[in-house]
Amino acid sequence: MSVFTIQRVHETVSTIYQELFTIRFVHSGYETPQENFINKAVSIVPDKDTEIFFRNYKIDYRFYTNTLVCFIQCVLFNPPAQEPKVPFVTTPANMQLRFLVTASSDFAAKTFVVATGSINTYQFSNKINHTSGGLVLLTAPVENYSIAND
Repeated sequence: MSVFTIQRVHETVSTIYQELFTIRFVHSGYETPQENFINKAVSIVPDKDTEIFFRNYKIDYRFYTNTLVCFIQCVLFNPPAQEPKVPFVTTPANMQLRFLVTASSDFAAKTFVVATGSINTYQFSNKINHTSGGLVLLTAPVENYSIAND
């Protein structure tokens, strides 16, 4: 949770944001024991419909190190109690969000994925087979690399 305070003369405005979800990207080519830096090789932005949805429902996002964090503007449900918080604008139950991931040539060189340019698009979803142990994954676990397969 983050609280931002904007002060004007004789006026204080506080905005509360609460984490909506996070997605962690794991890639051994972009990790050291001290740092994760996949954000230097890929760019993640919402598509146009998601961008409009974010604007309408007071949602924002940040991508840093190896984590995409989406957060939503909230209000206190029962002030002055700090918990629980509720969204400033109620989101629909069937919301769908799409992010466009653009990779650098360095990423393609360190990853066993066939670069398709603008011909094909890879889709990652959390609809099925998205859990392993206690972790929620975007897709099913990736099989071990074999030179015989792309």
